[in-house]
Amino acid sequence: AIMKKALLLLSFVHLLAACTNDIEILPNDESQKLIVNALINANKTNNAIFLALSGYHEPQVVKNGIIHLYINNVLSETISECTYRPNNDSPLDYQNYFYQINSRFKTGDQVRIEVETKDGKYKANAEATVYEPIEIIKADTIESNHSLSETSESLWIYQATKWKIKLQTPTTNHSQYYRVNIKQTYTYHLTNRKTLQDSTAISTQWECSGYYDTALMDGKPGTPNNSDPIINFIPTINNYYNVFNDAYFTNNQYTMTLDSWYSFLLDNKLYKIKKITGKAIIQYYAISPAEYQYLRAANAYADHDSSNLLETPVIFPNNIKGGIGIFAIENPTETSIPLKSIEDY
Repeated sequence: AIMKKALLLLSFVHLLAACTNDIEILPNDESQKLIVNALINANKTNNAIFLALSGYHEPQVVKNGIIHLYINNVLSETISECTYRPNNDSPLDYQNYFYQINSRFKTGDQVRIEVETKDGKYKANAEATVYEPIEIIKADTIESNHSLSETSESLWIYQATKWKIKLQTPTTNHSQYYRVNIKQTYTYHLTNRKTLQDSTAISTQWECSGYYDTALMDGKPGTPNNSDPIINFIPTINNYYNVFNDAYFTNNQYTMTLDSWYSFLLDNKLYKIKKITGKAIIQYYAISPAEYQYLRAANAYADHDSSNLLETPVIFPNNIKGGIGIFAIENPTETSIPLKSIEDY
């Protein structure tokens, strides 16, 4: 028994010593793979596909790529030109290079891309389906609040709107996936205080949240005072990309609650506002299961604390055969609603 205890103690000391060893960084010996990223809008004919090679620090732009795009097994186009266009919203250099595709897509299309470098060293392919869009039956504003904060130097305008949107999905025998966003555009009719000349300024913002909606919060919506003990017990879900499925629809119908907000800062010393008019465009996109899982992972990644060693790394889904990334086609539907003008306040 004494010998057994001694062996156990020795094993424990050995384990403790092993736990104090430094963990060395593994060499980057994984072979490079072709990265293919494309979220295509079916209503546009100027979509982009981004190509790169995986690397230890950051992706390496693929400028010698060639893409064959097939629609329903028929070659639609071949793209071999890598376009460089600086994008202020995506300042990283490799995000400014893309391959533009000009094909037109319709509901039901089966789309396939075959991608390779011109030297034939790297190859990958992917497939996507254009799903039937959701129908917006009715969209109403149920509450709208605004505030104006004015000084001699500036005028800050803030608008918050709550929406009720009735939706209907197509009748199918499979789960359906979507995402939503709201585009708000305001036109400011101005007068220059010095020259007395009239002019207009247009401001556009994309912003909406579904914190109080069951489908967008996956069955765990918030409460007006955020005091629901069940909600507080479960970590808050931040659905940054506003994705959802039809699990909470009844007879293919559902009424969604959305919040949108808008702000604008004006040089009050130089301009005087004569009138403000605006409109909101509510856009829903029918997306693939692959894109739905990809954007869910992106939601989790946005909240991921990389400094916490105990947090599980976020794993992104991949539908690129022979490579890494996401290839998906979104089929949009939208409705336009006028917003209150300044005279209506």
